[in-house]
Amino acid sequence: MGNDSFSSVQISTSAIVLHSTRISDRSSVLHLYTRECGRIPYLIYGVASRKSPKQAMLMPLALLDIEAVHQENRDLQQLRDWQLSYVPTALSADITRQTVALFIAEILYRTLIHPLPDQRLFDFLEQTIRELDTRPDPQNVHLEFLLGFIQHLGYGIDYESASALPFLPLLEGQPIPRNQRQAMLTYLMNYYEEQIPDFHCPKSLDVMMQVFD
Repeated sequence: MGNDSFSSVQISTSAIVLHSTRISDRSSVLHLYTRECGRIPYLIYGVASRKSPKQAMLMPLALLDIEAVHQENRDLQQLRDWQLSYVPTALSADITRQTVALFIAEILYRTLIHPLPDQRLFDFLEQTIRELDTRPDPQNVHLEFLLGFIQHLGYGIDYESASALPFLPLLEGQPIPRNQRQAMLTYLMNYYEEQIPDFHCPKSLDVMMQVFD
């Protein structure tokens, strides 16, 4: 008789919500970037309804503490329990911050393909999310994220080169006019497309350009 059992391991870790996909009236696939295991997809039940008390935990960039069971050779893992590890204040009620969160989450969903953990990257992302929620004026958070994230991916801009000159005001904390901010975003999106294989600008880019117009 063959052995159909596979080894499994229990996981407790912090996680960031990248994307959720509803697949039925009762179930969804939740894509998380976890601190201990990297990117993992989970099948979850009972939270597809907008009335579910856990619906807020599926929002892009929600910070969670999770308990899970990972089984060998399984495409979708089992999420046993999850709760918010950080309760946002301004982010939950500010459409501008929510638009930025959606943009950042889409960038992460498109680029963090392989399930490899990177705790330094996770800490950077967690700090970015907290900054987006607490900073009085969040209009530069997405630019700082794009510069920092590409650095973590190994394609960072050489700050000693001429290509870094447009970003000096941002790096030095100086005020940035709207047109310069838009030019920075366009440049960075082009840079991502040039450097990262199979990268495509997120659908939320147009909305981002309008939000800070």
